[in-house]
Amino acid sequence: MAKPCSPFLAARPDNKIPVAVNFWRAFNGKLDKRVKLIFRNPKTRKTAEVVIKPIPQSEENRLLLEEWIASRRQAVKAKSADQIAYIYLRAMGFGDLTRFLLELERDAVPRKALILDLRFNNGGNVHDRVLEALMKPVYAKWRKRGLGETFQSTFGFADKPVVVITNEFTLSDGEMTTNGFKALRRGPVVGNTTYGWLIFTTSVGLLNGGSFRLPYWGCYTLDGRDLETLGGVVPDVKVVNDLGHAVRGEDPQLDRAVAEALKLIEK
Repeated sequence: MAKPCSPFLAARPDNKIPVAVNFWRAFNGKLDKRVKLIFRNPKTRKTAEVVIKPIPQSEENRLLLEEWIASRRQAVKAKSADQIAYIYLRAMGFGDLTRFLLELERDAVPRKALILDLRFNNGGNVHDRVLEALMKPVYAKWRKRGLGETFQSTFGFADKPVVVITNEFTLSDGEMTTNGFKALRRGPVVGNTTYGWLIFTTSVGLLNGGSFRLPYWGCYTLDGRDLETLGGVVPDVKVVNDLGHAVRGEDPQLDRAVAEALKLIEK
């Protein structure tokens, strides 16, 4: 049986929120409770009711991110006639790696190219696994009795074009991945120069049970340059998104990545 709706601003007899009042205050203490909202058109006097359940800001941010990812995926699908897969890596943890590998096999293997989006990536430590997956070749086929042939390795991807997108908020292990992608000459990097924040730290324990993190090892290019002091990894094709693009719902970096991937497909 459905739970009863909590009264919305029951303390106010007129059940209205004045314009000068921050309406978000009305949701305090109402997480996971059903709330009825009444909207009134001041001109027509018509009203509309809707029942909602407030959620924490962290959950809202997660849903907004998933909505953003889905919109990028749909845009790539439309602009490439479904020839190019789109995968977003928000961070470089093991959960992110698992999602990346699943999407690589599900979405990218059946298509002709991949756009790997590392924008706003806040790091972790799985860069080697990501790059390894993008470099895996297909070297044989096998067939189980009664079933069709499958490739070995299962999702070899070395022969398909990949384009990486970065921006000024790609940092830490996101930068390590971008640098490795360029060093391996796996494909072009499109977007803006990365943040320039790449050094690995480790935890040091204290006698009182506390701890602090200490810079422990650095990351360097093959010719010995410290990636922490280089000022970020520079893309091959520089495209800068600004606030105006976001307001208008535009994404020039994604558009250019699609164009670069289509060129590679043609070759």
